[in-house]
Amino acid sequence: MAELKKGDVVQLKSSNTPKMNIESLGDFSPSGPSDGACCVCIDKNQKCSAVFDVACLVQIPASQKSALSSPPPLHPTPHSVCI
Repeated sequence: MAELKKGDVVQLKSSNTPKMNIESLGDFSPSGPSDGACCVCIDKNQKCSAVFDVACLVQIPASQKSALSSPPPLHPTPHSVCI
């Protein structure tokens, strides 16, 4: 898999989750992952964001990127704000 970068469309590997854009990559420790990605999506005209370990993300192929309209909301986590 290609290395993730800012602007990539991703989703969590574990389940059928909303598609998100990577807003930033970096070290979010000590309260978050040291190799993390701050991801954003839009839900009902509101920006939702959360930080995930990059090992938990999969990049979405270009042919599937158009499906970014109104995904289900991200549930708040302790790391729900980007630094």
